[in-house]
Amino acid sequence: MMILCDGCLYKMDTWERNVIAFSLLGKLHAFLGTEATNIHLIDPVVSKYGTPEMLLAWTRQAAEESSQLLQQVKTQQTRQALSLYTEAMQMLITLQKQWDKTQEHLPRQLTHGDYGGGNLLFLHEQPVAMLDFDFMRIRERVFELAYTLYWWLSKQGQGHIAAVSCWHRVKELLASYNEATFMPLTAQEIRARPLEMARVPLYWIAETHVFPNPANEVIKHVEKMTDAHWILEHVTQLTDLFVQAV
Repeated sequence: MMILCDGCLYKMDTWERNVIAFSLLGKLHAFLGTEATNIHLIDPVVSKYGTPEMLLAWTRQAAEESSQLLQQVKTQQTRQALSLYTEAMQMLITLQKQWDKTQEHLPRQLTHGDYGGGNLLFLHEQPVAMLDFDFMRIRERVFELAYTLYWWLSKQGQGHIAAVSCWHRVKELLASYNEATFMPLTAQEIRARPLEMARVPLYWIAETHVFPNPANEVIKHVEKMTDAHWILEHVTQLTDLFVQAV
């Protein structure tokens, strides 16, 4: 599908396509928030989403299972896993405190759940297909923006948020979203976005609780922990950036 030829489909892999993608997301949210009602949804095993409270519970479960393993077989890998879980729980506790203050002010609606990337395909620079609605759920809509933005930035930094040099272009993406919807982002959503973004990489840590051996999985996501740390360390700067963007 990704062969370079005339008439083939492409992912969101150029700046122009990403601007279009955020505009389309604004239209999608406007539709889902007003027209898509009474839809029967089946809960997936994993959903790429969790509130801080949910992520904290899952991370604790994974840490407890890894701790039991360490008592049986002491390995450097398991010790590293427990250290990662401890760091993640500390960050999630911080996020939980902020979440308790802001969640009631964040508009909730039906969202795609895994928007962007390979789930939005282009032909001749026009979007022609939106895929993978398996994770569609009612959530705070700003999380979907944070999720989509995180993965776009991660790609720009080749997997490392701290290496991103194009933060100034975020305002164009957010402006594209707002211009496409009759429900522009609220002040509360704008200020909450850095905290919502921090939950995206932490989800990958928490999700390891579904694996038979969580310790084997969590050590694969060290870079996600680094991303979460960086975002939380720069909350003030990112908030200012997002406020200026709209």
